[in-house]
Amino acid sequence: MQARYERIFKTAESSLSVGCLYTLLFIALLSTLACKALAQADTLLYNAKIVQSDGSFVEALAIQNGKISAMGDSQDILALATTQTLTLDLQGKTVIPGLIDSHIHAIRAGLTYQREVSWIDTRSIPEALSRLESAALKAPRNTWLIVAGGWVEAQFKEHRRPTQTEIDGVAHGHPVYVQLLYSAVLLSSNAAQAWGLTPVAKKQNKNSNGAQTRLPSELLSRLTVQASESAETSGWYEGSSRTISELFDRLPQPSFKEQVIGTRAFFTELNRLGLTGVNDPGGYNLPLKSYRGVKLLGKTAQLTLKVRYNISAPRRGYELVDFQGIVKTFAKDDTPPFLQFNGLGENVSWSMYNNDAPTQEDQDQLFTVLLWAARQHLNVTLHWNNESSVDKLLDVLKRVNAIADITPCRWSIAHLNDASVSTLVAMKSLQIGWLVQNSLYYQAERFALQRGNPSLLEVSRFNTAKQLGLRTAAGTDAHRVMSFNPFVALQWLVSGLSISGTTTGSPLERPSRLQALQMYTRESAWMSFEDQTRGSIAPGFWADLVVLDRDYFSVPTQEIGDITSLMTFVNGKVVYPANAKVLASIPTHSTQASAQQQPSTFCPSKKFGPRGFCVGIFEPNGQFCAIQ
Repeated sequence: MQARYERIFKTAESSLSVGCLYTLLFIALLSTLACKALAQADTLLYNAKIVQSDGSFVEALAIQNGKISAMGDSQDILALATTQTLTLDLQGKTVIPGLIDSHIHAIRAGLTYQREVSWIDTRSIPEALSRLESAALKAPRNTWLIVAGGWVEAQFKEHRRPTQTEIDGVAHGHPVYVQLLYSAVLLSSNAAQAWGLTPVAKKQNKNSNGAQTRLPSELLSRLTVQASESAETSGWYEGSSRTISELFDRLPQPSFKEQVIGTRAFFTELNRLGLTGVNDPGGYNLPLKSYRGVKLLGKTAQLTLKVRYNISAPRRGYELVDFQGIVKTFAKDDTPPFLQFNGLGENVSWSMYNNDAPTQEDQDQLFTVLLWAARQHLNVTLHWNNESSVDKLLDVLKRVNAIADITPCRWSIAHLNDASVSTLVAMKSLQIGWLVQNSLYYQAERFALQRGNPSLLEVSRFNTAKQLGLRTAAGTDAHRVMSFNPFVALQWLVSGLSISGTTTGSPLERPSRLQALQMYTRESAWMSFEDQTRGSIAPGFWADLVVLDRDYFSVPTQEIGDITSLMTFVNGKVVYPANAKVLASIPTHSTQASAQQQPSTFCPSKKFGPRGFCVGIFEPNGQFCAIQ
């Protein structure tokens, strides 16, 4: 019997050994395959300062199939390189997650971008006029010159608006339209005449350049003419946001080809500023046909950033039926991961849009649409400006939530600079996000004039929101009301200083640089249900990255707004600079290259490192060689 048991034990021991052996071999095979897959990195970034979610830094990362596959020190990551790997020595430069503007009218801006004159970063009226004259000298005869917004008087050292006489002097006969926020427009003398705003206005219905003339009497009645010191018209006309929007729509419209070209150019400019994604909230004057250009770019794989768009109600009084049709059909031709429908907003119900005194009927109309959206589990973003009336909106949201749970839907309220603590608590209870922009950077003085200087210290309770656990994302609301530059917004977030040096908000409410960056990345990604795949630099996340021209974490606060991207990646591919083998010449603000990969003294079109893999490096003269 004992001999029998010994045979059974030996057989079992033998079987166990064989099983363990196979198991170990199988694990080894999987490990080998995993290491091989990991080693087949498409791109390596090393000798860098790469920020992680907790604020710590690593030197290097690997990108494979559009996602971050590994992170660590330079030596370990370089060991993953093959002869097919693009390897970039960043010489100590800072790498941050790709920025995501949580509230920007990017689609609308792109439509007319190629035909506009930008005053966004000008610092004096002569500089602004110089840009206008430069455009006038290049434009075909009688072409309208359009400054669509993005500037304020406070940015000029003169601290005033330009005059009609000044723009007439540089327009070289072109009609000129200059928009200030959504409150006023400046017209050249011939533009005012063409629109029937002068005693000698032309009587024809259309002029040679296509602009509609002789404004309807109803529209004229909503304009206020600003008188000059000489009691003659100054060329400035003021009106409501609706009125100004309708004026803009009467300008010559770009062709579809111009819309596509403008969109591509505008998105490239956003890439230059470190943006890899936008959350577009639709808008007051953005009809459904306006999306054709961005959809074409998506279909032809020409988008260079990720667009998440919400649709605003196309028609007053037909909001619900229009949304029901849009949800069924409009998003079918989207092209994820670059172009994706995200939900409804910012104008969900016309009767509640820019209405601080809604009636019960107005609130009921919004309730009807939002209840349907909640039952469809749709995302919604809502435009609301003032704390004094936000209780009207919150009452509707609470009514909806009592019937259909909205907390998983990640709804958001945009703007609301003066949100009180009680409002933020109410938003948190409904799991509603807060979309904040840097409007007070440009309009602090206007805000103080309307509400008093003490009110400026009661705005932007960012740290209160953070302590409550309220998801808070940053953006610009560009481009009619302010610049689309995210680093200008980041500078304002951490400093609280307006463009003219006015202090806004309490120092206790300002985020740190890391927190502000997270508001522009991870928190923005949360608004589109992508915070587990975008907005952070971590293995498994999409490689949406920005190599900065200077260190965001150490430059003087007043210089944050001047930061730009040296190289922008979306899904692991370089989208800025576009189609360039040699990037623009830049000064070097970094450490020396590692001993393993010293920069050469020339910039060839192709180069191989000591291990035989393709490389890109910063040259001593500041140029960067990138292998395409």
